[in-house]
Amino acid sequence: MTEEGTSSASRGRWIAVVVLFAGAVGLYLVTRRPPPPAPPQDEHRDSLAGMQAAYKAMMDAPEGATLCESAWNAFDALQRKRAELGVAPMTEKQGDRDSFLAVCKDFSEAEQRCLVPKYRAAHGPECAPMADRMWAETDGGRKNLATVFGKRLDG
Repeated sequence: MTEEGTSSASRGRWIAVVVLFAGAVGLYLVTRRPPPPAPPQDEHRDSLAGMQAAYKAMMDAPEGATLCESAWNAFDALQRKRAELGVAPMTEKQGDRDSFLAVCKDFSEAEQRCLVPKYRAAHGPECAPMADRMWAETDGGRKNLATVFGKRLDG
């Protein structure tokens, strides 16, 4: 073999070695790359899931001895679950059981029934006007739910 042929073959081997080495390094870098960051949480989806869990807690709340106690148990379960999950509260303040029961006892039986979520879910059109009246800031001087919980924050 000539010196030029040996040099050409040697150069070809070096090129092959460099190409193989570069390919191995490239393959290593591609396979060892850290995984891409997780996509940001879908806040809307999480919020809906939290509200659904809170609604379920409210609907699963134990019945009380009276309509007012049943309503309190449901509302309390709802607010506690929302707080646990970091979902925005429905009212300015949590309110307390005794204040709620004192206001509730002054409502008519029909209004008390409409405060119980299971009943209201089945009788929405009947209960809607009463619910608005029970939350109204002024209703002939009668105490209302706003006196216990403050303003509604859910609309």
